[in-house]
Amino acid sequence: MAQGNKVAVGPLEETARAILGVEGVCLFNGVDAAGRDEVVVAIEADQAPSPERLEAIANALPAFESVRVAAFTAFPRTMVGGLAKVDRLALRRLACPEGPGR
Repeated sequence: MAQGNKVAVGPLEETARAILGVEGVCLFNGVDAAGRDEVVVAIEADQAPSPERLEAIANALPAFESVRVAAFTAFPRTMVGGLAKVDRLALRRLACPEGPGR
């Protein structure tokens, strides 16, 4: 994906939920081992998705050079106004230890 383009993640997260069959999904921009931009699909699941579902999610996000799924049994959460919300900053640090993409 070209640098500087904004992407609405809501619809992409909905697509990922449907394809991967999980409720908890957060997308982040990251950097792969080769230093290329990638999209990281963090999922909250008891087990990793099947190879077929992983291929399907990569095919559903063709605008990205690289797609990686990071599975967590539970997302980090923080209490906000009495509700447990996903702590996206903490989750990003776990899902993208190499740092955010450009």
